[in-house]
Amino acid sequence: MRKLLSANFARLKKDKVFWLCMIFLFLFACLLISTQYREHVKYGYEADINNVLFAYAVLIGVLSSVFTSLFLGTEYSDGTIRNKLVVGNTRTAIYLSNLIVSIAAAFLMCLAYLAAVCLIGIPLLGTSRSGLPLLLKILCGVFLASAAYSSICTLLSMLMQNKAIATAVSILGMVLLLTAASYLAAQLSQPEMYSGYTLDASGEIVQSEPVPNPRCLTGTKREVYEFLYDFLPSGQCVQYAAMEFTNIPRMYLCSLGILLAATAGGIWFFRRKDLK
Repeated sequence: MRKLLSANFARLKKDKVFWLCMIFLFLFACLLISTQYREHVKYGYEADINNVLFAYAVLIGVLSSVFTSLFLGTEYSDGTIRNKLVVGNTRTAIYLSNLIVSIAAAFLMCLAYLAAVCLIGIPLLGTSRSGLPLLLKILCGVFLASAAYSSICTLLSMLMQNKAIATAVSILGMVLLLTAASYLAAQLSQPEMYSGYTLDASGEIVQSEPVPNPRCLTGTKREVYEFLYDFLPSGQCVQYAAMEFTNIPRMYLCSLGILLAATAGGIWFFRRKDLK
């Protein structure tokens, strides 16, 4: 296992996709920070680093899918996995070593974004007014969600020997997860009441009494939507990026559950996979 990890991290240091993802997130942070600062200078808007602090959480799933599928897909295309088995490594050790490097890469991508925030964001926008305990809770949550993303991408990449197909499926899956999270957020944000408008005799627009919003979720249906929003890694990341959430312990448990389930399932299927 140790030799497998050493070989994987040696490859990681030289992997172009990994470094491109790191650079992209660093530059993405710079773009958001500069945009926030320009609006503060030009229009007098209050500069708030919280607006950009965890924005990377929304992108980490897609970037992780790109990196993991290409990085692990190379092992199939180059025959590396068969070579690892020939020299006596177990399939479980191979799978876990690949999962660990995938998670580590996702964490390093997150840190690349945060490095830009610390180096450029804090001098321009100031420090966060949120307490350190809250920031650490969100940071831990993003890391757990990133690990859950990586476990899903590792499962897909280790079970699909065609690198192109694995990459396409992984990216499409992450996009669908983000779409689902956006839909859930839109449904849960529906107000209970909304105000109507009518025209009076003089033709002026008059606000009428608030009426119930039929699209507002209530009861069991709302509880189901809230659970799905907290369960999906994409839903968690949307909440972390906005720094607005109601049940962070549940999100922690959901990420951990996805990580363990995907890992256990991936190992089970990989041990029975026919490696051509």
